[in-house]
Amino acid sequence: MKQTGLIAALTLGTALTSTAATAETLIVATDLPPTHFVSVQGVERLMTCITEGAGDAIDFNYFPSGQLVKRDEGVSALQKGLAQMTFSTIAAETATVPLQSVTLLPGMSESAVAAVEAWREAISRDGVLKAELDEVGVKPLQLSLLAPYQIMGTKTYAEVSDWSGQKIRTTGSALNFLVESIGAVPVEMSANDLYTAMQRGTVDGTILSFASATPYSVNEVATHMSANASFGTSASWIGMSQEVFDGLPAEVQTVVDECGKKTELELAAWVDENEGRLRDEYASQGIEIYELTPEQVEAFSTAMEPVESNFVARLNDRGLPGQDALDEFKAALSD
Repeated sequence: MKQTGLIAALTLGTALTSTAATAETLIVATDLPPTHFVSVQGVERLMTCITEGAGDAIDFNYFPSGQLVKRDEGVSALQKGLAQMTFSTIAAETATVPLQSVTLLPGMSESAVAAVEAWREAISRDGVLKAELDEVGVKPLQLSLLAPYQIMGTKTYAEVSDWSGQKIRTTGSALNFLVESIGAVPVEMSANDLYTAMQRGTVDGTILSFASATPYSVNEVATHMSANASFGTSASWIGMSQEVFDGLPAEVQTVVDECGKKTELELAAWVDENEGRLRDEYASQGIEIYELTPEQVEAFSTAMEPVESNFVARLNDRGLPGQDALDEFKAALSD
């Protein structure tokens, strides 16, 4: 696997598009830094698995850190032939694959493994989620979901009433509506500004996974963190152009497909295990890690019920089958 510069990638782009049938060298582009855990545990393991299984049939030119593709360009880069495999954050791709954002809703699952298994099952069945992928010409090779988001702040947020009037940092419309449904005030800001905002009291808390808290030093300013809530999550994938995949030799297609499914489960298991390690680490730092009671979990579920109806309504306004997407994902979760 080779890592080259941006100029080389642009030079190779046209040539690779015209020789996609041989698929000897594929450009892989992400907006993630190479040190990000999804890069290390997911992207690199996928490429290694494919090269080991396919031998000399596949090689990669790898462009992390947004050198070639920005956060909201993963799907379009595949469609334009700029890269043959890209990383897509579902929250940033609502213009291209809006139905897939059903995976971001709160209360859906208790672990990354369960959520990934359900997502894979849902897009493998005939239905609106699979049809959306067929329409945009993307084959998700490796699905990725973070562990369910927790609430982290300067006090305990175990009761719905604890959220009343609190300023909670969010990342956009879906989380804004979730926070409002519980009675708090959403404050949109970049994660890069979160440490200072919590330190100064500009926000009282944030919704994140434990894995996402460390890079932004949230554990240095938050004194309380929930351990078993489910306030949504982040979803992404490494996708390949369906046209490129179809042009691979049958035996290579099998390797690529099997490596994607194998490494996505390994990544999900790592995410769940890492959440446990970080939870213990934060507790050892003196942060209060608290468990919600079954009654408290149910109270939050009731408070967040409008989030699902809002998701469906927003998609319906666009003429999209939001309820069908929700039903398909929930059916896969219950299997």
